[in-house]
Amino acid sequence: MTELAGIIGDPIGHSLSPVIHNAAYKQLGLDWHYSAYLVKKSNIAEAIRGALALSLRGLSVTMPHKGSVYALADRKSETVEQLGAANTISFIDGQIVADSTDGQGLLDDILDWGFIPLNKKIVVLGTGGAARAAVLALGNSGVSEVVVLGRRIEMAREVANLAPGRSNYGLIEDIKLLAKADMFINATPVGMTDNNELSASRLNCLENILTERHWLFDMIYSPLETPMMKMAGALGAKVRNGLGMLIHQAAIQFYLWTGYEAPIQVMWEAVLNNIE
Repeated sequence: MTELAGIIGDPIGHSLSPVIHNAAYKQLGLDWHYSAYLVKKSNIAEAIRGALALSLRGLSVTMPHKGSVYALADRKSETVEQLGAANTISFIDGQIVADSTDGQGLLDDILDWGFIPLNKKIVVLGTGGAARAAVLALGNSGVSEVVVLGRRIEMAREVANLAPGRSNYGLIEDIKLLAKADMFINATPVGMTDNNELSASRLNCLENILTERHWLFDMIYSPLETPMMKMAGALGAKVRNGLGMLIHQAAIQFYLWTGYEAPIQVMWEAVLNNIE
């Protein structure tokens, strides 16, 4: 019997996850199939319980459901407990098991890129779910400091608290907190669309800081090059988009569900062959 998995979200038509997972199943000769499912926020509980009833093996969870599935889970990983959100659901022995692979996916990708977080100062722009996962993972990776910058100071403080003893926080415009940083991570959606006011504030806070010694990681992967990446690259900084993070977090899901190590290179090839 073909094993089934998938991704739920709204919207969902843009997702590259089916391409990534199905290529990996094919490479390993697994009789599995992964599909994208449009699920409205009002229907999330029925969707999760329906997937359990239909014997799906797992679900990737994207916006706007990461917080909602937390409350529906029978069991939660320690990471999910700390984040209050999940991007991965496994159906095990009739139970809904919640996990989060975003933070580890980020770490795996920046290590592949050649950046070693140990004793480094990293600035995270944003206070949403992606930023929370990043800060929690980075706080456990041996960094010297994680600085969280947001539009509201209380939200920045809350996210920074996920890395106790290794964190600081402030507003986006707080230039002094950018000093001596080694890496900047954009964990906001700014750059996906033309929001000139927000884009300008983030570009302005970095353009007088970035040099060839800096690394800039933008979690966005559509477009493949954002205005922030273009600016940083022009100043000599090393730049990277979010495609690798997407692949690495999917690889962890793949292992959780199948028990097999994911064929990362095949996943990369599948993505690169299916993006514009």
